[in-house]
Order: sequence, then structure tokens, then C-alpha cells
Amino acid sequence: MAQPRLTRPISPHLQAYNMIRITSALSVANRMTGGIMGFGLLFMILWLGAAAYGPDVYASVMVFLTSWFGWLVYFGVSVALFFHFYNGIRFMVWDLGWGFEMPQVVATGLTVLALTALTVVVFWAIVIARLAL
Repeated sequence: MAQPRLTRPISPHLQAYNMIRITSALSVANRMTGGIMGFGLLFMILWLGAAAYGPDVYASVMVFLTSWFGWLVYFGVSVALFFHFYNGIRFMVWDLGWGFEMPQVVATGLTVLALTALTVVVFWAIVIARLAL
């Protein structure tokens, strides 16, 4: 007799994650921040390419990059960068075999979020202070 076909996903999918749990939320967020940083890299390539093409092209690109949308991208990429950095350290600690018990997983996850928030606030305070000079 033929086996009935199972209706479960073949590979992990967002439906398999319980987003209420910090472990699932941070796992998905880590993947998303990697994509956001890739998107931010396109802006860096645009900036470098404009600098290579000369002052007129550079000035045109800088008008775009210093618009409200450009600053929004800078902010989003900075959040993604800091989160990905701290979560990467967390993963390296896991690679050493430490921190797999659920209380430690939750504590390190909350630490990643707190460090990300603190670093973003300090970073943007410095950026805004430097722009005001």
C-alpha cells in the first residue's frame, strides 16, 4: 500500500517557528539582518562608484544618500550591523559548547538585544553630535 503524503514542509519555513519565543525571533532576525547588510552594501558600492566617476556624479549621489531615505537606510543598516555582530559573538560562544541551557539562551538573547540598543543609541548620538559641529 502507498503511504499517505505528509503535508508538512520539507525544510524549515517561517511557519515552523514560534515567533513568541526569543530563540525563534532572534534566529529569524539574524538571517534578516544579514540581508539588510547586503542591501546596505549596494549603497556603499553606489557611493564608491560615484566617487570614482568624478565630482559631478558624486554630488548627485550624495544628494540622494543624504536625503531622508538615505538616513533611514543608514539607521537600518547600523541596527542590522550591531545586532548581527553581537549575535555572531553569541553564536561563537555556542560553538565553544557553552550556553545551550534555556535560561542561558534567553539571557544571552536579551543581552544581544540590550547591547544592540545601547550601541545604536551611542553610535547615533556621536553621529548627530559630529553633524552639529
